[in-house]
Parts: sequence; structure tokens; C-alpha cells
Amino acid sequence: MKSNVWVVVLAAFAVTVFSCNKKEQTCNLGKMFVTDGSNTTRPTVYSYYADGRIQKVLHPTLNKDSIAYTTDSVFVWSRDNKDSLVAYLAASLANGQNIGTGSKTYYNYLGAVTGTETTAAQYNTAGQLESKTTNSSIGLQANTFNYSNGNRTSGKHYSGSTHDIDYLFFYNTAQNKTGFDFFEFNYTTLFGKTDNNLLDSIYMIQLPANDTIRVQFAHTLDRNGYLSKTVRTYLTPVSGMDTKYVTYQYFNCSK
Repeated sequence: MKSNVWVVVLAAFAVTVFSCNKKEQTCNLGKMFVTDGSNTTRPTVYSYYADGRIQKVLHPTLNKDSIAYTTDSVFVWSRDNKDSLVAYLAASLANGQNIGTGSKTYYNYLGAVTGTETTAAQYNTAGQLESKTTNSSIGLQANTFNYSNGNRTSGKHYSGSTHDIDYLFFYNTAQNKTGFDFFEFNYTTLFGKTDNNLLDSIYMIQLPANDTIRVQFAHTLDRNGYLSKTVRTYLTPVSGMDTKYVTYQYFNCSK
């Protein structure tokens, strides 16, 4: 399955130290690093507006995203490591905080348009994503989700009108204080509120053959209940096992 991640905040992984003291209750995610156990890359670095919304993201490739908001819209400029514009997103905000409908344009290094895509999303009364549809040169791709107790329990993926994947989600009892989206495997604030609890596993059942891809998570929490480490293991019937390691670093902690 290929996820269309609009917002700019991709996951990453590595080893770092959490800096909040015992009395501090809320923190912003500052950096994440990625490793497969044999290498270490640059971190993904996040900066924020005063109201806590993401303002800028610096990726390990040194590509960067700048985000601006109005009362009812959000805009994202994505630039490569030479500061050339490679993508631009303009979208409406549903309920003033989540992407409702929008369009994204891609550019080459000469500034010529190379592609476009549109998206439409809907949310439940708790502000969690119920459906997202993306239309691009590869066609229409859509996900729908069901929830219970603030967590995704199941979902479906469609390629065009064809229902080709079923999703099942399993959780532990720990709270997802970091706000990480383990389905998209990124840190995002623009496609709804994340699951209340931390994911243990996702089953992605490929139809009609019923081949199952399993994604398993092992989490470590710091003393304040925030994620300090995650091990993600991706198990497929064809390519076998792939393991990634993520460590989270926080800043701007407040009591």
C-alpha cells in the first residue's frame, strides 16, 4: 500500500535523549532520527508557531517545508536542498484545524509543473479522520476508517472503485501523548486527531488473495509517558521482514 502523505511531516528514527524534567507535562516533538540499525541519518526537525501548530519542517535530505495558516486555509511550500520550490499545497481547513479539500502542485527544478493532485477528507465528531480521497496521475486512492474509544479499529482502501485492502488495528493501553500517527507513520497535525492509544500492530489484508502484511510496534515511554523509542517491524509474505528504529527528542516542555 502506498500512502499519500500531504503534510510534510515524515517519520524518522535514531538515538537521542529526552530532556523534560519530572514535573513537566506537555512537550513539543523537536527531532526524530531514522536508522535501520546499521546507519544514522540527519534528523527531521520541527519548529512551531506560538499556538503550537507546526511552522517549519527540515527533512534528513535537507528538503524543507514551510506552513502558513489563515482562519480557514492552510498553505505548504516544499523546497529542495537548493531552495527550489518542488511542491505547493493549498487547502481549506475543516473545523478550523484539519484539511478539508485541497490541491497540491509539483514542480521540476526549472519551475515547470510536473503533476497535480487533489484531496478531500472527512472527520468524525471527535475530529478523527473518517475518510480521505486523493486523485492524481495514478488515479483515485481512498481510505475509510472506523473507530471505537478514540482508536481506529478497522478500515478499507480503494483503488478507483475497487476495494483492494482491509485494515485491522490493535492497541495497547498506553496513551499516545506524542500524537504520532502510526498508520501513516508520520507526525502530523493536519489530518485529524491521532489515536488515543499506542498501536501494537496493523494488519493490511490484500484482496482478493488475502495475503496479509503485518506491521508490529514495540514502544518505550519516558517518565512523563511520552514516546522515547519505537521499533517498527514490517512483515510481508514476499519480501520478508524490515525493521526500523525511531527515537524521539522533545523541547518547549511546559508544566
